[in-house]
Amino acid sequence: MRYPPDRIRGLAVLALLLVCAPARAEVSAEVDAFGNYVRTVVVTAGSARRTKIWSPFRSRTTRLMLNSTGDAVGDGWPAILENPIDHKPWVVWSHFDGTTFDLAWSRFDGRAWQTIAPLLPLDSSDADLDPILAFDDAGRPYVAWWRNRGGRGQVYVSLFLTTRWMIPLPVSDLGENARSPLLTLLPDRRIQVTYTTSAGTVTKLVTPNAGATITDDINPFGSFSVTTVNRH
Repeated sequence: MRYPPDRIRGLAVLALLLVCAPARAEVSAEVDAFGNYVRTVVVTAGSARRTKIWSPFRSRTTRLMLNSTGDAVGDGWPAILENPIDHKPWVVWSHFDGTTFDLAWSRFDGRAWQTIAPLLPLDSSDADLDPILAFDDAGRPYVAWWRNRGGRGQVYVSLFLTTRWMIPLPVSDLGENARSPLLTLLPDRRIQVTYTTSAGTVTKLVTPNAGATITDDINPFGSFSVTTVNRH
């Protein structure tokens, strides 16, 4: 799991890798007796080879579970982060649709989890894997992940616009086998993405072009430029 130390306020992670115990787990929002959000609870269970994360762990009226059938269908590990503005959690994960993995997302609106929705247009048969979340100071979420295209990885980024996520912007070069991205938002609005390749680690900067306005109509290919800053 990747949870930046300065952004885990209200997130409780309980890792219970109990080989002999029933494989029960959960991702849930805990609320108080008045229904107000308190924290996000993550409980894992199962064996080291078959970890459970989504299955209902216990019945509590103060815990509102997300994606309780996720383990049954084979969903991946979630990226969970609280928005720095309202301190409510957003969650992104790889959802298995029976054929491949697509990114799914939800957020807690203060009373309930919003309906789970696809993060991307479902226009690819390639698996989208290992998403990671970050927020800028204004509370806008960004996500990076890698797509398995016939055994070769391609790293992408997206950000939440006004009502939807941006069309994915490829960050890694086509000739690279790029995987496992790390995401850092810089104070000057640039997006730093570091990922691994068979030749080593690469760091790219995604920079908004002058005059680019982030709306639902934004075209990422005309609004951002991608440059390499480091290879090692």
